[in-house]
Amino acid sequence: MSYQVRDYTLPPGQTVTIQIVGNECAVYEATKDFRLSHGHLDPEYINGGMTLAPKGGFTQLVMLNPHDEPVTVKLGITDGQIRDNRLSTSAPVQVSEIQTPVEISKINDPVKIVDEAGYLSSLSNGFYEVPHYEAWAKVPKHKIGTSFMYVQGVGSSPVTLIDPDANNSGVIVRTVVANNAAGNGASIFAGTSAPASWVDPTKRQLYNFYSSYTQCYNYCDPIHLPAGDGLYFLGNQGGSGSLSITWDYL
Repeated sequence: MSYQVRDYTLPPGQTVTIQIVGNECAVYEATKDFRLSHGHLDPEYINGGMTLAPKGGFTQLVMLNPHDEPVTVKLGITDGQIRDNRLSTSAPVQVSEIQTPVEISKINDPVKIVDEAGYLSSLSNGFYEVPHYEAWAKVPKHKIGTSFMYVQGVGSSPVTLIDPDANNSGVIVRTVVANNAAGNGASIFAGTSAPASWVDPTKRQLYNFYSSYTQCYNYCDPIHLPAGDGLYFLGNQGGSGSLSITWDYL
């Protein structure tokens, strides 16, 4: 049986994919909740103390950081099984209806355990029933940025969406809603300077919109723009397309 413990730092708003074979992945530590999946499935909520053990194992793990700051995680990965018999909690727990210390195995009547979030579960005959609640809903995957810009009828001259000089600590691009005019195309580029054309091969292209008819495009997966990079929008000719974009400065 192989067993590895690895530390990862997940950049803000980015996805990290690792190629590794195993049956179980235990999250020993996490500075914040994040999202984890295997294969090509969408990452779902996970936090420290939780374990991913898909039937049939996995050959890769995908981690998504939905936050505006880095998240550090410690994973235990094995092709066998990981078990921890310790009972621990990282949050204050209030146990009611018990006046004196007592062993859990000697409790015959159900008692209520209330954690700091206010969720209830039952403890009876030494059995702890995990509360079923959608904790992941508290941290939505998608978010609208506080900064925004709208560009209508872009031409072949680039429009600066985010000035590189204003991007001192990085940017998270939150949402992009765009459309192209029939038979025209438009693109969004990242870089320290503007692109020469809407298909400039020397620049990093984030999005490209083209169709033989008018079409609308919606993107809401976060993208991290490093400090010092700007964002530019331009088309192949006058009136090529329109754009509405939101973002957050880090």
